[in-house]
Amino acid sequence: MQIKEIAVIGAGQMGQGIAQVAAQAGFLVKLADVSKETATQGVTKIVTRLKQMVEKQKCSLEQCEQWSKNLVPV
Repeated sequence: MQIKEIAVIGAGQMGQGIAQVAAQAGFLVKLADVSKETATQGVTKIVTRLKQMVEKQKCSLEQCEQWSKNLVPV
């Protein structure tokens, strides 16, 4: 059995970090919190950090876009 999808409960700082690392590793990540709005805010913060990585030339724009697609707020 191969794991392709994970859920992270809690979109705070620690949950965001776990979700970001998992998304960068190629997993589809469902980020959950008390409301979808809070989870969406967590995803937005992660995407902002990924874009900063592109600006610092730590990854390509294509990688950033793919990792961002791996993040789903629930």
